[in-house]
Amino acid sequence: MGRGLFFDVVYFLISAKTFTCFLEPSPIQMVWWYVFFKI
Repeated sequence: MGRGLFFDVVYFLISAKTFTCFLEPSPIQMVWWYVFFKI
C-alpha cells in the first residue's frame, strides 16, 4: 500500500469522525483517537 494513499484515507477518516464527534460526541470517538495515536 502506498503511504500517500494510506494518509489520504486516514485524513478522510479523521475528518469524517471529527465532524461526527462535533455533532454527537461519544466514548467510541475517544477510543478511536486513543487507538489512532497509539499506532
